[in-house]
Amino acid sequence: MTYFNNIFRNVAEFFGKVIFHSDVAFVGRPTFNKDTAGFAVIKGDGSEVEVKFEKEYVTEPVVNISLQIAGAVEMNNLSTYAVADVNTKGFKIRMNRIAGMDLRFSWIAMAVNGATSTISTGNTVLVAPTVTPTPTTMPPADPTPIVEIITPTASESGVQPPTLTPTPTLEIEATLTSTVSATIIP
Repeated sequence: MTYFNNIFRNVAEFFGKVIFHSDVAFVGRPTFNKDTAGFAVIKGDGSEVEVKFEKEYVTEPVVNISLQIAGAVEMNNLSTYAVADVNTKGFKIRMNRIAGMDLRFSWIAMAVNGATSTISTGNTVLVAPTVTPTPTTMPPADPTPIVEIITPTASESGVQPPTLTPTPTLEIEATLTSTVSATIIP
């Protein structure tokens, strides 16, 4: 057993596919090939750069990019950007306009066995601006609630009219100036 412990305390090379059937922990830094991560620069007069993999992936990899800036860059003047045209041979980084300066991106592409896609349910939730309610003077409550009583017609004989119970209604009025007024109508 000591012989095998000494072998794996040094460099071990595998020349074929290796499968680990459990979690793998790295105590040191893992190093990957140049198809896994790198850098891409979009020149100041361009709006796109293409990254080509040296060795084609078996399936479309998952690609993430990050813009790297240095020095005094006005953040409001930066273009928006996205990963485009991902396939097994490479991908593109595309900006919505010419930036007027060289922009450097770092990227990571990873093969994922059985990658899944999560798709929205179609329910869109819009997030409204935060509104802080401000107290307002409330009018005195009217002690007699307004109730419409429906009386059955002759053709509806035998039908009992519904019993209506007054329900207070909350009316809220909001403006973009972050002012909210509320009135409770019994």
